[in-house]
Amino acid sequence: MYGPSICARFQRPSGDDVELSLFTAGCPFEDVPISPYKMWRIPIILRKRPLPPSRWIPTSDPEIHYKGAWFPWTTVKEAQGDRLPRAAQSKGAWAELSFTGTGIEFIAEKTAGLGDVDILIDNEHRATTSLAIKDFPVLLGVSVFSVQQLPGGSHTIRIVSRTDLRINVEGFRVYA
Repeated sequence: MYGPSICARFQRPSGDDVELSLFTAGCPFEDVPISPYKMWRIPIILRKRPLPPSRWIPTSDPEIHYKGAWFPWTTVKEAQGDRLPRAAQSKGAWAELSFTGTGIEFIAEKTAGLGDVDILIDNEHRATTSLAIKDFPVLLGVSVFSVQQLPGGSHTIRIVSRTDLRINVEGFRVYA
């Protein structure tokens, strides 16, 4: 990546936080054959206040339950077997975690050719998001979905594949 830049013009409030845009350029891609560089916009979230304490739950943790054909998957050669994301490639496959806390983040890899997921909290549809990105090799450890200020107590998050395209889960971050 060359010349990363954060421009104040491209900032906006996002709930209690601020979303900024990091602009950078890098190697050429097939969709821009006439230019030696390609520009990307990478969103960055700045938190205005600290998050509560949290714990990381990797996909290998038995607390996460899966339905469908899930398998270890990564685009990183050095990944450790017990830390590999899990992936599924069938519509309706889901990963579910019951947790006690006031917030949760769904963490995944984003890369070209991936599918969309529905995100449910306590059986209520909260979001639909795509794990696909265009013209960028791979983004690891992306907070694909985050919710804070849930009522204290037990909750369940379920990630459901909307298509037969591959989806993945790196893990969840649960906030106290």
